Amino acid sequence: LPVAVGSTVGAGDAMVAGLVAALIVDASLEGIARLSTAFAAAKLGCAGANLPVRERVLALAGEVRIHRLDHTQHGAKP
Repeated sequence: LPVAVGSTVGAGDAMVAGLVAALIVDASLEGIARLSTAFAAAKLGCAGANLPVRERVLALAGEVRIHRLDHTQHGAKP
């Protein structure tokens, strides 16, 4: 998910906030991944400790790509 980086300050916290927000609305695992990634990506575009606007987060959530990994191809056991 390419975004312009204004600051990395708070990006991890923003990801956790997205995770919590998704859990509050009982999102699917995919929804949790999308929203938490979008929160962090949107925060990267904001200078300093500023937060992104909701519309930006939701727009980025729609752009997040989720790819399922086949555990048999990566040496993991079922």
